[in-house]
Amino acid sequence: MNKYKKIFSGLGLLSISTLIGASVVACAKTKVEKEETPAPGTSDSKDLATIKNEASLEVEKLQGHEKYTELKAIIDKENATIEELNSAKTSAIEELNKYKEKVQTAIESITDSTKKEELKKEIETANSYNDLKTIKDKIEPKSSPEDKPENDGKNNPDKKEGETDSSNQGKNEGSTGKDNNGKTEPEKGKENEGGNSAPGTPQTPSEMTVEQKATALIAEIKKNAIGYPKDTAPALKTLENEVNKIKSEANKTNEVRLASLVSFEAELKNIKDALAKAIKDIDALPYPEVQLNPQKEKFAKDKFKDKLNTLTKVDEISKVLPTNWAEKINKYNDVFKTIGDFINTNNLKKGFVQTDNSTTGDRTEYILIYNIYETLRKNYVDKIKALKLDEQKTKTYSDKFNKINQGNIKKQQKTVDWLLEQTKKMIDEFKKAEAESKKTKQTTKMPSVSTSQKQ
Repeated sequence: MNKYKKIFSGLGLLSISTLIGASVVACAKTKVEKEETPAPGTSDSKDLATIKNEASLEVEKLQGHEKYTELKAIIDKENATIEELNSAKTSAIEELNKYKEKVQTAIESITDSTKKEELKKEIETANSYNDLKTIKDKIEPKSSPEDKPENDGKNNPDKKEGETDSSNQGKNEGSTGKDNNGKTEPEKGKENEGGNSAPGTPQTPSEMTVEQKATALIAEIKKNAIGYPKDTAPALKTLENEVNKIKSEANKTNEVRLASLVSFEAELKNIKDALAKAIKDIDALPYPEVQLNPQKEKFAKDKFKDKLNTLTKVDEISKVLPTNWAEKINKYNDVFKTIGDFINTNNLKKGFVQTDNSTTGDRTEYILIYNIYETLRKNYVDKIKALKLDEQKTKTYSDKFNKINQGNIKKQQKTVDWLLEQTKKMIDEFKKAEAESKKTKQTTKMPSVSTSQKQ
């Protein structure tokens, strides 16, 4: 009996110890679980959003690639995990690098050295699949390497049966995969960020990426790849300073600074497009062809382009050339066409081709209107007097067009439309006076009939 009491007593103590131990473990586990579960809005939540944004930036560079849709679907998943996002980001980087290497190989096979150097410069700034494809499309088929499908493992002689090719691992949705060294795809992606450093070299991937992106943008700006009329345009320094400002923002994370640089890169593209359009429109202005003295005189087209050299905002660039300026020039051309050879217009045309939309200086539109009108009017009056009409008729024709004051042209709202109308009237009035003068002279020359002839 004592033997059984001891057994049951031992079991009782064991049960109590087990219960106490289990309770302690349960409490500890609950505490750990509570500590590891991030509350909404904490830094872990922000990390997920940041990682998603970073992955999205890399995937978007792959637009047009066969892998884009697959990777985009992973990024857009509502409940995508950090592992999935990192895997998608790494895959996007790898696919882009593979294609870039393919294009670089194609460029190296080009025999035309000039074209080869040109495409080498272009690939330095290519930042997306579409950029690279545009470059590849410029290469003749004979210069391109054969487009082979991505390695599916069939052409890998070292692959053992049942072994998966590491280049395709970690790219399927929800899979992180491992390479031959046992590293997951996100780990490989981190090694590749910021450049290929030697193994064991400490580096901060995001900082390296920010530094490299900023360096690349500044290089583009310094060589004026944006397309300002002058390579020394003040706007280039302004843009360079903006890149350095973004790169050096101490209160921003590397991810935010990188995103800002990517956004600024897109703005540079918009500036480039706006400049190209503005310059094209300026070059197309139908000013007459006139020779100027480059030491003293400047074409209006060059004046417009000079204004572009100081601007860094797309809306400002697009407003440099007034929307109706080409139409105005055509009307001034109509004025000169109407004048014809009535007077010598060479000097007037020289002033015309130097006139832009400036409101100050000695080559404003108001001064142009004054010079054309007054030059024409004075010659008109001289020509009327030369017709030798009677005094009253000479005065009547001469007074039809009043002298204008240069300072009052703006207040009087004299425009190119007014000038064209006055020019047409002036030429028409002279033709009338000229016809009347001829008629008078013919009448005077007619022989008088004598009295004897009348009888």
